[in-house]
Amino acid sequence: METPTSTSSTLPQSTEVEGLAHQLENLRPNIDTPVKQLSANDPPWQGHIYVIKYQDSSRVLTYGEPEGVILAEYEGKPTQRWICHIKEGWLGFTNDPVETTAYLGHYQTMKLHCRATHHLHQEMFCVRKRLGEGFQILARFDQSLHPVGIDEAGDPAVVRYSEEWWGFHLLA
Repeated sequence: METPTSTSSTLPQSTEVEGLAHQLENLRPNIDTPVKQLSANDPPWQGHIYVIKYQDSSRVLTYGEPEGVILAEYEGKPTQRWICHIKEGWLGFTNDPVETTAYLGHYQTMKLHCRATHHLHQEMFCVRKRLGEGFQILARFDQSLHPVGIDEAGDPAVVRYSEEWWGFHLLA
């Protein structure tokens, strides 16, 4: 086996490396630029960032102060991006990192909130693909699963007997 005497022909030149770095930078998705049209059929997977939209609307789950989650028109804000996590086979979602990252969950009122900094039972979800477009989000509630939909006040909440669905749009 021959040992190369010169590495100049096998290693990329400095300008080549800079050019490759620039190309890679251009390939990275820019999640700060709002998407023109949200899809609904990207299955949630741990470690990825999503916009979660309500049915065929342009309204999306949006983190609101303090701890609340509302439906708001999509504007591409960081408060409208959700990172998917997994624990013991259950999915969980945190809002795009802020000072204290909290998990999407439901509590006594059954409305969705971001309160817990750990992935606990109230922050565990099962996402099921529908025959049509989108997904049904099911929240863990005791030993049962209940769908996430819109309550009587128009807020995202765990509700019973709902056929409402959600779309996941992969950002990164």
